[in-house]
Amino acid sequence: MMFYGPRIRQARELREFTQGKLAKAVGVSQALIASIETELRLPSEALLAKIAQALTLPIAYFSEPQSLEIPPSSLLFRARASISNRAVTEASRVAEHVLALATSLAKHVDIPVHVHPLHCDPTEAARRIRELLRVPPLEPIPALIRSLERLGIWVLALPVLKDRDAFCMWIEIDGRSIPTIAVCMDQPGDRLRLSVAHELGHLLLHKDKLGRIRSDLEKEAFAFGAELLMPEAAMRKELLPPVTLTTVSQLKPRWLVSMQALIRRGHDLRIVTERQYHYLFQRLSAAGWRKEEPNPIAIERPMLIRKMAEVAYGTPLDYRSLAAACHMLPQEAERLLSFYAAPKAATSGVTSKVVSFPRKRVNA
Repeated sequence: MMFYGPRIRQARELREFTQGKLAKAVGVSQALIASIETELRLPSEALLAKIAQALTLPIAYFSEPQSLEIPPSSLLFRARASISNRAVTEASRVAEHVLALATSLAKHVDIPVHVHPLHCDPTEAARRIRELLRVPPLEPIPALIRSLERLGIWVLALPVLKDRDAFCMWIEIDGRSIPTIAVCMDQPGDRLRLSVAHELGHLLLHKDKLGRIRSDLEKEAFAFGAELLMPEAAMRKELLPPVTLTTVSQLKPRWLVSMQALIRRGHDLRIVTERQYHYLFQRLSAAGWRKEEPNPIAIERPMLIRKMAEVAYGTPLDYRSLAAACHMLPQEAERLLSFYAAPKAATSGVTSKVVSFPRKRVNA
């Protein structure tokens, strides 16, 4: 059978195996694994079967070239500057795995993209997106992820990845550019919304600069996210001085952002003075709310990718056929899709239309 060595490296990093750990698991030397990954040596069928078993992937996974590679250097994680290179590499491999599933599903459906890079300041960009979403300037966006999915943005739900929030990229599929946001689902609902809004800012404002670590780009993405989720006009109407913890605790469930985000937004807009700002954060710390605020916001899970799977493989999902097409085991396909909401599900307190799109015509 055809064999591609770089796929072993990709799978090994996906499973967080070093070359030494994989070599020990299959009973060979590290040098042999290194030679196989660089295709200086070919594995026997028996050894390839052991490698597939150790990495819990079907042998077919190694029979096709890597269709998509996300360079670890292209990933930027919000507020996570201390992430190790190994952790970033793992995240890129997980994203590639989830993207492989998504791109396989995209062969069966047409998903139009309604957003494009914007060449304006972050505040104006956020206002344009709110207009595109048909959200009034004085109202919150109740279902942010659903709304972005209806614009054709892929929101990938990643398994738990410690200390990582979200990253974004434009991917090319059949000559089309797909805006994609990958989010780790082990974060509070309010932080998840800010992470998604922040990455959307990068997607729209910095398409040709993604992967560059620059403070000015991060500042613009934060400004975009703040205006998108907490528009200045609304904040000046509702976040009235003197701002107190009671004030922000009452606004939190309406705007679906953290108390801390509201305080920072008030400070940025000069509604909250420097002295008030520090005092409010001291109060938050004293109450133990810097790490865990009261009245948590429900987590909104993406839906689009699961809907694509149901269009392609029916309801209930035929995981065996889906997994075979994506070169993964059925139980893994089921696990990856478990992070998505079922199309009829809704986040508590949030209502929205189900994303819909036509099935592609397949010639007989």
